[in-house]
Amino acid sequence: MNKKPKVKTCAQCGKTYPATKQYFNIDNQNKEGLHSYCKACRKKARSERYVEERKQGITQSYYKKNKQQHIASQLRKRGYPDITTEQLQSIIDLFKDNKGISICPYCNREMTDESYLHIDHIIPYSKAKDVQMPLNNLIPVCKYCNRSKQDDNFIVWFRDQFFYDKEREQKIIEYAKPLIET
Repeated sequence: MNKKPKVKTCAQCGKTYPATKQYFNIDNQNKEGLHSYCKACRKKARSERYVEERKQGITQSYYKKNKQQHIASQLRKRGYPDITTEQLQSIIDLFKDNKGISICPYCNREMTDESYLHIDHIIPYSKAKDVQMPLNNLIPVCKYCNRSKQDDNFIVWFRDQFFYDKEREQKIIEYAKPLIET
């Protein structure tokens, strides 16, 4: 039996390529797992968007000034259609110390620089795509923990970390109830 290799047609240029990571970027939001544009077309579109944004004065400093607005916009695309920047700020404020500094609830690291602050999904987005998750699934963490956890189960991942702390684990579980079952 000769099996035909899977192919995919780029939605932008119309060329057909093997349906592999060599030609298409991974896209977990797409049911087949690959982006609809080939890598060459995505690169070209990003380049054009970068040039256009520079003309409009939208740069990294724009994103730094409007970080929460940008994060809220991304979260609206990922299962939180009604989230506001005020709601996002109130979630972030829950995890600040008495000096107003954000503290990573996972590793207890101070996040004095806002670029270290990421928003993690306690129940990973990839595992709950089709379900509308409550806002207490979102938790502000440092970028190191967010990248390390990826789409792992929170309890399994957290208990395997060198910074594991039973008391912090309980606080996170209390925050995320009834999402987390121990």
